[in-house]
Amino acid sequence: DKCSAVVVEADVGQDGVSMYIALDSDSYGHILRPGNGGIRLLNYDSTESAIDDAVRLAKGMTRKHDMFRTGFSGAKVVVKSDHKDLSVIERKELMENLASALDAFGGGMYTGCDLNTCDIDMDFLVKATNDKYVLAGRNSHVDTNVATASSVIGSILGTVEAMQGSSNISELTFTVQG
Repeated sequence: DKCSAVVVEADVGQDGVSMYIALDSDSYGHILRPGNGGIRLLNYDSTESAIDDAVRLAKGMTRKHDMFRTGFSGAKVVVKSDHKDLSVIERKELMENLASALDAFGGGMYTGCDLNTCDIDMDFLVKATNDKYVLAGRNSHVDTNVATASSVIGSILGTVEAMQGSSNISELTFTVQG
């Protein structure tokens, strides 16, 4: 469904770096149900791959938020790097660029860490946003890592109980991706 998300390209002042923000159609323009999703930084093969990933992940975030009734809808920030070595990216500048984009949404998008982003990036982002729009910054009242871990464990237990009639996982092994 091609109209299921809005994708915005945010300005980035670095060569070989592009930023795309996908907001599920349920969140775009709806301050009462803002979008939420982390910042993913990867060396994508193409712009189309980066945008497709952003939309897919934003839709997945909506499903997660709906399941746990967080009040958020799905969103995702995808940073496409043409550099295989991601350490060449100026992280502070990148987070300042993202802060400008988040500010333009005026409370319609909140974010935090995801693949290849870290606490230091969140420190830069918290400072650049004046402590707004970041749910996974250090010293935050919201620890998204705990929420994510709880939802993963709850999903595993629910699936095992539905399939085996018991939530005993002591003899099972799991792999979690993503």
